[in-house]
Amino acid sequence: MPGRRAGVPVQRPWLGAFTATGECGLPLRTLQRGSSAVWQPVLKSALSIPPWSNGRADPLAEHWEQLRKLNSRAEVEMCLDFVFKGESPVPIDEVMAFLDAEREEDPTGDEAPSFDHRYRALRHKEYERLRSGNDESEHSRDEQFVCESPLGDKSVLDPLGVTGPMLVKKLREVRALKAFTRLVDAESTTDAKEMPLSERPLRWLPAMEVRGEGVFLCLDEERLGAWEKTTAVAARTERIRAAHQRVLERRADDPSRVVPSPATPRMVLLHTLAHVLIDEWSLEAGYPAAALRERLYAAVDMAGVLVYTATSDSAGSLGGLVAQGEPELLDRTVRSAVHRAEWCSSDPLCMETEASGAGGTNLAACHACVMLPETSCEHNNILLDRAARRYPRRSSSWLLRGRTHRVTARGQPAVCMMPAPAPALMPRLTSMHVW
Repeated sequence: MPGRRAGVPVQRPWLGAFTATGECGLPLRTLQRGSSAVWQPVLKSALSIPPWSNGRADPLAEHWEQLRKLNSRAEVEMCLDFVFKGESPVPIDEVMAFLDAEREEDPTGDEAPSFDHRYRALRHKEYERLRSGNDESEHSRDEQFVCESPLGDKSVLDPLGVTGPMLVKKLREVRALKAFTRLVDAESTTDAKEMPLSERPLRWLPAMEVRGEGVFLCLDEERLGAWEKTTAVAARTERIRAAHQRVLERRADDPSRVVPSPATPRMVLLHTLAHVLIDEWSLEAGYPAAALRERLYAAVDMAGVLVYTATSDSAGSLGGLVAQGEPELLDRTVRSAVHRAEWCSSDPLCMETEASGAGGTNLAACHACVMLPETSCEHNNILLDRAARRYPRRSSSWLLRGRTHRVTARGQPAVCMMPAPAPALMPRLTSMHVW
């Protein structure tokens, strides 16, 4: 019967505990055998960035717990002499640089940083390294992170509001399985309700590594700040955020500790831009959309997108994606991607919908326009809106400035900001304006 509490023995065979350890006392839930809610992975990923990306720190992996407790250079030298029984394979100067880099990532004083805090700090360090880059000629062949500035003129991207494009010629991503959940959405769960992978805490997690390449770009902070303060933009994003927050609260194991929704105008814009770029590169560069993946850097002090190869097969190292990051090609790609996203085969229903996606966590987004294979998206194809640039008249333009074209939707005139199309395309676009 619904809601009846039955004496169900607790068994966790993945821990080797086949013997019943009591009764859970929770109500029974009926699910299909193949339901995705039965097992949802909690995945975390990170990029190998300097100074950790050249393999020099590998001999110290088993001794970090001891080294972290030491403060002075003399203490570190004594520890290295003891654990390596003589000469250390890593010079003392490099060891001190590693320790300084780790403390810089976690400036928490005496408090033990949480897993989520370390993860956010790592994202910030990735963003800094992607913006600053490094030169391939200055490193050995073992370097796993090579990020260089393009050779072309970056000023051609200024009218688009795109700054700091970087060519990531080599990268290594590690994806680790931290835990899994049952019934509870992985985004809304807390550490206490995650199902552990082992009976006792371990110093390692099952993981896989992917080596490939990518293109990183940022948006102009000044223009982005002015855009996200627009009333129309804030109102649309608030609808997405409120819907996502309701979904998180409904799926959370403890509603009082539910995580806040990450939806902000900046995040929604970067997320949608990443999707349209992946769609465009799948057409222009010949990559399957499932072979590319996004990595968003959206925070008060971050506004960047990394699109990189997400597969470990030959598509991950062909060099075609890096070539697309040259300013002249990137300018054409961004304009074409934004122009293509203006139209959807499901319009006007897609463009004018009040809510779409699971729980209404999207607005103008569907599989015919901006949605991607789920392996390519960090947020499971939610928090998307390709119509965030549609404003009432006399409002400020979006980052991508262009000609203003009047669009009539169900008899209600509106203004859509979009890059000016080529003259050869104007007759075709004019015919599409009439629904």
